[in-house]
Amino acid sequence: MKLNSIGRLFIFGVCLLFASFTHAQTPNDDGFAFGFGHRVAGSYLIENLAIPEAGLDSLQALASMTSDGVVIVTDTDDFGLAATAPHSPKLGAWKPTGHRDIAITIIEFAYEPIMGEHIFTWRLEMAGQFADRSFNAGTGTLVAKLFPPVTFGGFDPLDPNSAPLLEIGGTFDFRRIKP
Repeated sequence: MKLNSIGRLFIFGVCLLFASFTHAQTPNDDGFAFGFGHRVAGSYLIENLAIPEAGLDSLQALASMTSDGVVIVTDTDDFGLAATAPHSPKLGAWKPTGHRDIAITIIEFAYEPIMGEHIFTWRLEMAGQFADRSFNAGTGTLVAKLFPPVTFGGFDPLDPNSAPLLEIGGTFDFRRIKP
């Protein structure tokens, strides 16, 4: 039995649809699959950021996360508090680690308050868990690691095997900012 051109076009369309569906559902190397990145993407208000070892108990932050894993953060101590030096906005990356879980790594530079010289680099490693199916709110933990600048013989803050000068931990809550 010979297929006419309409039959061949129908079979080709079904095959193309199947191929595109199976490809879209396959995780890439970073684990982004099943629309996970699109559910996470957005801006969040981070509240109750507590780092007891640094004497900080009520910092707030704003974070924007893209669907492909980019993170941009600024917080209420960017210009320095009694316990901190002024520092840059934070830039980093996130990836899925579970059903509603993400891991985030962020880098920021701290400066000497008078001359503005780069005095150290923070690597923030965060684990967040969304509490709802809509990915609108959740909680998390963080580990902040302090490194001297590479120009002063410091260690590479992107190398997970580099030993930090200081390591402190904390917790936070977050909520999605909606229009």
